[in-house]
Amino acid sequence: MQAEPRTNLVLGLVLSLRAALPANQSRPWLLSIHDGDSLIGCAIRTPPRDLIITQMERPGVEALIRSLRAELPSLPGVIGPEPTSGEFAGQWSNLQKRPSQVRMRQRFYVLHRVRADLPAVPGCLRLAASSDLALVAEWVAQFTEEVATDDSHDPKEAAGRAIARGQLYLWQSSRPVSMAAWTGATPNGRRVGYVFTPPAERRHGYAAACVASLSRKILSLGDSYCCLYADRANPTSNAIYARIGYEPLYDVTQFTLAGSSLDPKEGLS
Repeated sequence: MQAEPRTNLVLGLVLSLRAALPANQSRPWLLSIHDGDSLIGCAIRTPPRDLIITQMERPGVEALIRSLRAELPSLPGVIGPEPTSGEFAGQWSNLQKRPSQVRMRQRFYVLHRVRADLPAVPGCLRLAASSDLALVAEWVAQFTEEVATDDSHDPKEAAGRAIARGQLYLWQSSRPVSMAAWTGATPNGRRVGYVFTPPAERRHGYAAACVASLSRKILSLGDSYCCLYADRANPTSNAIYARIGYEPLYDVTQFTLAGSSLDPKEGLS
């Protein structure tokens, strides 16, 4: 909580799991790293997904890996701020004697106020309804494929859940032309995701309008910030978020890790 926007992903996941662990969800793995009385880092994994880590110094990474060797010796990947994620992937690869691979490089943005000088775009933001399920499920499937996430959820189930919870919004012109959703609710903010516009509707400003309007709505409900991740390889989305008022906080790298288990007899490099 002392660094709430910076730790939104981990904090949001933990709060969601505490509220209700899905019936088909494997038991999550949670860890905090300490130096005396000081908390210096956290990690979370909800199998079969990647390990998610917060920013920490090298001694914290070493302590985390020592614990992982005994508790969770095999990992598909790791996600975290730079340079922590790279430090973790490098040490893990040395122990495995097999290289890790960069899967995606992202930038984490935070917004406290939407800019007032944004251009007008035809349409309006509206909450997705159950009648939109088929369309939203198709868009979720396209989004997941396009951004190459490790999301193993069925697109229809994910869409239905987001609609039922009132988290997914559409930009409505003469028809729905873009979508965005909020997730990762923490005491003072929420994360924006599932930002998608089908190819035929792009280059009209719909995504920017949708994200700006949803961000404005989130802030109007009393939250002090919104945040989101953007693929650093996509200059269009990064430029859109910057125009809205999102400011970069740190860079994130996702690594695919070597698949074999660690030998607990091996030492850290």
